[in-house]
Amino acid sequence: MKQTITAMKNGRGIQIGTINGYTVSIGFGPSHYCENYSADYNAEVEPTSTMEVAILNKAHQFVCLPYDVAGHVKVSHLGDIVAAVESSDWARVCHLCGEHDDDHRNKFPKKV
Repeated sequence: MKQTITAMKNGRGIQIGTINGYTVSIGFGPSHYCENYSADYNAEVEPTSTMEVAILNKAHQFVCLPYDVAGHVKVSHLGDIVAAVESSDWARVCHLCGEHDDDHRNKFPKKV
C-alpha cells in the first residue's frame, strides 16, 4: 500500500490513506470542530490553525478516538498524527488529538 490524499467534495477537508490501510480524515470550515466552525457555508473557507480529526479503518468505521472525532486539533500535529497511525501507536494519536485514551482503549484497533 502507499499513502494517498483525497479532497472532500465540499472542499472542506481531506482524507489521507495510510500505508497500513487506515484513513486520517481532516475537516475544517463550517460545522467542523475548528476555528472557523461557524463560517458561512457560501463563503470561501478561511485559513485555520485547528482542525477536526477522525481515524477510519478499511470498513470506514471510526476507530481509536474516544468520541469518533477530535476537535480543535492543532494543524501542526498532522504529520505526527499520520506517522502515529502508520505505526499503530493509538495512544499517541489520542495524545496528539488532545484526547485521553485511558478509558477508551476498547476503540483501539486490535493487532492482527
